Amino acid sequence: MTRLFLWVDQILDSIVDQRVKMNTASGEEAFNNERKDFLQLLLDLKKQEDSATPISMTQIMALLMDIVVGGTDTTATMAEWVMAEMMCNPEVMKKAQEELAEVVGMNNIVEEAHLPKLLTVFGCSCEGDIPSTRASPTPSPTVS
Repeated sequence: MTRLFLWVDQILDSIVDQRVKMNTASGEEAFNNERKDFLQLLLDLKKQEDSATPISMTQIMALLMDIVVGGTDTTATMAEWVMAEMMCNPEVMKKAQEELAEVVGMNNIVEEAHLPKLLTVFGCSCEGDIPSTRASPTPSPTVS
């Protein structure tokens, strides 16, 4: 886990360094006239010394790391949940496997162009739940 953290930290560090160098090389005017991304807004906030809430480079790096790790963790948790649900419902898992073999092929990687044809896989990943494994709840309270 520490190796992964250091790897992501190096990537983020190089991205931030590259942006800082671009800012100094091209001057402030180039970025003031363009639409700014989240990193540029954070770097601009860091430059404002009279700001009521100053931000340091360490805080910027920590915030970027939180965003990357948070997004990764959510995706991994959802994928794990879908796989567990598919294992509880072998019919759906078999249908998804057949769909992948037919549309993508056994030795290929799923690409964005395949997604419209992967209805079972897409449905499972969007819902994060296999519909046939759950009892459907009553849509509204019953009145006696």
